[in-house]
Amino acid sequence: ISGSGMFVILFLTLTLFPALLTRWLAVAEVNVPTRGPSLGAKVGPRWILLGAAVLLVLAVGPALHTRFDSNVVKIRNPDAESVETWNDLLATGVGSPWYIDLLANDLDEAERTGQALAALPEVEETRTLRSYVPDHQEDKQFLLEDLAFFLDVPPAQEPGPQPTAEEQISALRELHESLGRTELWRTGAFAESAGLLRERLRVFLQRVEDEPDPVPVLESVESSLLGRFPRQMERLRDALEPGTVELASLPPRLRERMLTDEGKARLQVFPTSDLSEDEALVAFVKAVQEIAPEATGLPVNLVEFGRATVASLREALLIAAGVIALLLLALWRAPGDALLALAPLGIAGVWTVGALGALDLPFNFVNVVVLPLLLGMGVDSGIHLVSRARQGGTGISDLAATTTGRAVFLSAFTTLASFGSLASAGHAGISSMGVVLVIGMAFTLIANLWVLPAWFLFRAGSVLRAEATARSATAEP
Repeated sequence: ISGSGMFVILFLTLTLFPALLTRWLAVAEVNVPTRGPSLGAKVGPRWILLGAAVLLVLAVGPALHTRFDSNVVKIRNPDAESVETWNDLLATGVGSPWYIDLLANDLDEAERTGQALAALPEVEETRTLRSYVPDHQEDKQFLLEDLAFFLDVPPAQEPGPQPTAEEQISALRELHESLGRTELWRTGAFAESAGLLRERLRVFLQRVEDEPDPVPVLESVESSLLGRFPRQMERLRDALEPGTVELASLPPRLRERMLTDEGKARLQVFPTSDLSEDEALVAFVKAVQEIAPEATGLPVNLVEFGRATVASLREALLIAAGVIALLLLALWRAPGDALLALAPLGIAGVWTVGALGALDLPFNFVNVVVLPLLLGMGVDSGIHLVSRARQGGTGISDLAATTTGRAVFLSAFTTLASFGSLASAGHAGISSMGVVLVIGMAFTLIANLWVLPAWFLFRAGSVLRAEATARSATAEP
């Protein structure tokens, strides 16, 4: 989208815009206001270049520690309930949804690999199908028998005849009356609950009496209150009398998820640390891949996606910078000027990455697209300023004070303001993109309008001093 849009803008810039500008200039007199000297002329180019060099050296250290965060959850709204729940799950370790999967040829191989991985400090637990077969089953069955004795769960019975509507209404009236007996009102919590139930029963009984046919009403209430109760009692009885658990007796759906028909076994690897932090995520994946390079799963996918994104972006930026440099060399045939046009971009890039490292603001899958934008806008400003300097003329020694310098400032500042508004977005990823754009554009603006003009001022002063020295040397004889 960005690339094709730039071709459209280029076409309009070379056709429509010159026509409109020519017509406008034909009927209006343009008065360019004069400006005073720029900051470089006031402060002194030597001090600006020295300050830029110091900042460049200071930014190298933090820039080397800037990282790419592969956690896609962090680019979502952190206050959303789904994001909060997901982060809670990531912090649980064994219950983390970000576990690594392995596929072994059989269960025995999966067990051996799981034992090797379980010895890693980054791994909390490994699971195969055999993990769902409990150990010491006899001791646990004795505990369940004791629990069943205390719960006194009634045995399963054949369903009896369905009571009539009159019998159900009579039972409800009896319950309503029993709730009104004073001996039941013993504690405050029980009294409040019993009183609320008694009042609801009174309203319901009144509704039943007003209905010509109370059977549908009674059936709907029975389905809402007791529809799942028989099934729940059946599950409770099964849980208290499980019998012996074996691989063959495990639920079919569980077996299908953990073991194929050909005998290949699935191994799940759970982390020790909270994987919401990128360092822990990368360390977990790296540790598992050293033993099992064929590992897969969400953690592996995220880390590999991040590596692929960084590598692709680095390759694209290097190609773009190389093509721009070759183009400038072909047009200008002056390596020094081409280097000057690219120098502010390099300086601003180091400053930007260093600031992100110092502020602990990592790159992610959203804000990483800022780098190509900064490349295009940074080179664009540098080319304009160096082209203006190549033309020479009055005032070129103070490049930032020229109309080209002011045009570069207005263009970059409006871009900074428009993209910087993204920093206030509720989406964490878009907000981080706005923050990175503001930092990068601010440094790009400073490098182009302070450092580059300061270099031209410094070079012009050096030339004047050399000429003065030469004249004085010639005049001495």
